[in-house]
Amino acid sequence: MGGPIIAGASCQVTFDFYDASGKSLETSPPTTVAQGAAVHFDLVSNSASRSEIRGTVRTAFVNPSAVPMPGTTGTPVTPITPVYGFCSTLPTMEIFDTSTGQTTVVLQQTTPLPQVTLL
Repeated sequence: MGGPIIAGASCQVTFDFYDASGKSLETSPPTTVAQGAAVHFDLVSNSASRSEIRGTVRTAFVNPSAVPMPGTTGTPVTPITPVYGFCSTLPTMEIFDTSTGQTTVVLQQTTPLPQVTLL
């Protein structure tokens, strides 16, 4: 997770998992992450058979809610001009045995999906 480069800002990350037919298996609660930090979410499978899944990572820029006036130590004020940014992420997926903790595979190469613009 690269995070934003604006002081005081952070990113909100949500993990989604889907089965082979596109049905949602599980969604993580949104987690706020600071720049340079990492987060994880475990999807536990109770199936003994092979399953094909797809994991996605959604990010949202979190604007600093309040900043102190420059040169003061007083009460923070909300900025007049909104700040917009984006979040840079580096997702990986690890498949491991929950009983032994042994990792089977780590997937590091990901493909970004195009951003959808609402009309």
